[in-house]
Amino acid sequence: MESAQSVKKKPRVQWTEKETWALIKLWEDHLDALRGQKHNGGVYQAIAESLTDAGIPRTRAQVHSKIDNLTQTFRKIERELTTGFPPPTWPYYKELKRFIGCLPINDLSLMEESCCDTSSDTVEKLIYEMESGVSSEATETNSTPVPGTPNEQTPPPAPTTQSTPSPATSTAARAARKRRRPLSAAREFQEAMLAEQKMLREQLERAQQAEI
Repeated sequence: MESAQSVKKKPRVQWTEKETWALIKLWEDHLDALRGQKHNGGVYQAIAESLTDAGIPRTRAQVHSKIDNLTQTFRKIERELTTGFPPPTWPYYKELKRFIGCLPINDLSLMEESCCDTSSDTVEKLIYEMESGVSSEATETNSTPVPGTPNEQTPPPAPTTQSTPSPATSTAARAARKRRRPLSAAREFQEAMLAEQKMLREQLERAQQAEI
């Protein structure tokens, strides 16, 4: 009987570039299943069977190991890019960036939808807050009742007729608010983008009215 030391380990599987691309495609196809199942060994098995059907015989463990290696390499490149490294030449980087770039670094089973999707409602809300000078934080603070104080309903204000401010007036008002309250760099960038979007929208509306 052979001893455990005399048993040679199986050689490590070498993946060609074509085989790796096939794995990446199946990985993306099964990404939702990998995210949604806590015990996802069956998902890796399904990927391995699909590869075998395509003429690339692989086991579940080999598929799991290769996906882990690809993920670690991708994360390493991401960290290097933040320290001034040149653009990567790794052929799989852009494709992995496309569909796992939003995954949190410490938990690859969850997807942060907020970093991949944008909501038009949120943009409209921010534009309204910029024009009215009321932030969502202030709204939440004002709406929170004080313990021990009876809730009183404030009667609605009498309707008043207000003229629509011109673009120049709106711009001046926003500039005055910016001078009164210092903004962070991220907030300044966000407001600049929203202001530009609003300006383009107003130009489009004026152009449509001119055509009518």
